[in-house]
Amino acid sequence: SLGVPMFDGGLIEVNDKDKNEDILETFNKNPYKVKFINKPIKSDIVIDQDILDTYDDTMKDYQSVKDKFEENHFFIRHPPTYGEILKDKDGIEHCYIYKKTDFNALVEDCMYEEIDSLGLTVERSFFNTWAKDSTKRSYDRVDFIPCDNVDEKIFNQFTGFRVNKLNTLQEDYSYDEEAVKIFTDHIKVLVNDEEDAYRYVLNYFAHLYQKPEEIPLVALLFKSPQGCGKDTLMDFHSAIMGKEYLFRTEDIEKCLGKFNDQIQKKIIIQLNEVGGADGFKYKEQLKNVITAELLNINPKGRTPYD
Repeated sequence: SLGVPMFDGGLIEVNDKDKNEDILETFNKNPYKVKFINKPIKSDIVIDQDILDTYDDTMKDYQSVKDKFEENHFFIRHPPTYGEILKDKDGIEHCYIYKKTDFNALVEDCMYEEIDSLGLTVERSFFNTWAKDSTKRSYDRVDFIPCDNVDEKIFNQFTGFRVNKLNTLQEDYSYDEEAVKIFTDHIKVLVNDEEDAYRYVLNYFAHLYQKPEEIPLVALLFKSPQGCGKDTLMDFHSAIMGKEYLFRTEDIEKCLGKFNDQIQKKIIIQLNEVGGADGFKYKEQLKNVITAELLNINPKGRTPYD
């Protein structure tokens, strides 16, 4: 029998090819001289991704809202907090950590729809359901580990060096001896052409890129008249690794003071014009920043974390 009428034909469910021919023969014995033929169903139809994306955005069931929500939000077990990922105007991702009450207030307008016992569509608070969902996106902790091989249970805020994200570099890279010489000559200027110092600084920076997850336990101190190019050296690194991994300041308190979230997820910290009094005042904090495996980050008005 005909399963589903469709335009000038219909669909029938048949698993046996011979039975399919028998049904067609039966249909073609009609008194109206209408001829039926077998027309295979095409299964290679491809829907444009833009249409799918638009369609998904309109779905308000719990799973669809959850999939969209978890692109930028997640739960952290230790300590129990919630994370949000936002991009700045340069496209750089930043992770913000919130206590439960603050996070709930942030996303309280996020709703999903479901059908109640009366068959009516009703809106529900998404966060209340999601917070109890054992399959929600979650991590044991948030960390900044500058390497790719990290436990999937850790939310790693390191996203790779800028130079490795440039497609043009991967396709058209060629060794430029002149450009390298500009960089190495600049280092020689900063170390007053002392060969041992030059080799040390060169190896220091090589280690920084080859094994960024290893703490060097040493800070470099450059002393020179103004205009010798100390900032220019950092400009080189900013272009190579990405400016989001450098923090540059003349105010030592922003780095070593009570609220220090500006040094989170940084690989290089540049302190300019540090005076003797400030250096002595913050000597223990400075030592800790140079040598500690873990740093306590204390954002103003938000939950501190290691």
